[in-house]
Amino acid sequence: MRWVCHLKQIGLCGPKWTSLMYGMTAVRAMSVEGTGVRLSRIVEFLTSFAPLSLAESWDNVGLLVEPASPVLIKKVLLTIDLTEDVMKEAVDSKTNLIIAYHPPIFQPFKRITSGKWKERLLATCLENKMAVYSPHTTWDAVTGGLSDWLASPFKFEGVEPLVPSLGVLTKPEFSHHVTVFCPLDLRNRCQEVIGRSHADVVSTAELETMVKYSLVAKKQFLLELESGLNETNCYYSIYERGPIPPRGCGTGRFGKLKSQITLSEAVEKVKALVGMSQIRLALQRGKTLDSPVRSVALVAGSGASVLRGVRADLYVTGEMLHHDILEANHSGASVILINHSDSERGYLSQFAPRLSDHFGDGIGVSIAASDRDPIVIV
Repeated sequence: MRWVCHLKQIGLCGPKWTSLMYGMTAVRAMSVEGTGVRLSRIVEFLTSFAPLSLAESWDNVGLLVEPASPVLIKKVLLTIDLTEDVMKEAVDSKTNLIIAYHPPIFQPFKRITSGKWKERLLATCLENKMAVYSPHTTWDAVTGGLSDWLASPFKFEGVEPLVPSLGVLTKPEFSHHVTVFCPLDLRNRCQEVIGRSHADVVSTAELETMVKYSLVAKKQFLLELESGLNETNCYYSIYERGPIPPRGCGTGRFGKLKSQITLSEAVEKVKALVGMSQIRLALQRGKTLDSPVRSVALVAGSGASVLRGVRADLYVTGEMLHHDILEANHSGASVILINHSDSERGYLSQFAPRLSDHFGDGIGVSIAASDRDPIVIV
C-alpha cells in the first residue's frame, strides 16, 4: 500500500516521506517483550485482515504515527482510546506500537505543544519512537471483526450488515484512494487540482477550519495530483485500494433469531459479552422484560444514524441521543445501551490472540489496563 505519512497533517513530513507500506497480522495476549518484528510486517498483517478500503470516507485509519528511523516492534499495546493514562502505561512498558481503535489524530494539527492533551500524546509518541495504528471503522466492517463479535451472543438464522460495504471504487482503473484536508481559504485551488488530475470525489465534509475530500484516483495521474496538492499546502494521504470487499462486510449487523427469546434474556446475553453487571435499557412502548425478541440490530459505538428506520425488535449499541431513543421506542424497537467504548472494548481480547499467534515470539501483545469508558454508574 502506498502511504503518505499522516504526520504531514501536522507539518512533520512532506513528499519526500512518501513510502511503501504493507498489510496486516494477528497476535497472542502477552506482556513480555518479543524478539522484534518490522513495523511494515505488522501493518501488512493489519491491513490484510481489515483493508483500509473498508473504512468510512470520513474516517482516519491506518498508520498514523511512524518513527523517523526504523525500529523493531517488540511490544504492542491494544487500546480503544489513546488517553494520557494509556500513554503513561505505554511509556512505562516500553511499548513500540500502539493499536488505538479510535484514531487519536482525526482533524489536522497546526502545532504540537504541551498545552493540549492530544498534542502531548503525539509529542510523547515522537519522543519515545512509538508508532500508532488505528483500525476504527475497518474493524467495524470486516467479517469476523467487531460487529460480528457484538452479534455473537445471539443465535441467528443468518446475519448481514445493516449497511453493506460496496467499496468506494467500482471501476478498476481507479487504483488509489486519496484523503485530502484543505484549508477553507484554499478550497477553490484544491478543487482545480483535483479536476486536473482526473480524480473522482467520493465525499466532501466541511470541518471547523478545513474541508475533507475523499477521492479515488488513477495511478497514472498520481504524480500530477501530489504535485498540485503540495503546491496548495493541502495535507493528504494516499493508499492503494484493496479488492472489492466480500459479502458480509459492512456497518452494523442484523439478524432474525433461530428461536425467540425474552427481552430479559437478551439483556443478560449482552451483559455477559461485555462483562458488565448493569447496562441501560429503553423499553419499546407497551413492552416488558418478558416480551419476545425475534430480531436484533446491532451497531458498536454510536449507532443512531445507522439504526434509524431499521425494523427490529431490539437495537443494541453503545450510545444514542434521548430523542433517537424515543423515536426507536415508538417505532417498534427496545434499545440496549452499553456505553460507547464498552460496546467495543471486549473485541480487543478477541483480536490480541490473533495478532500474537501470527507473529509468535516476535512480539509481546497486551491490552491497556487503564483503558476504560469515561462514563461510570455510581
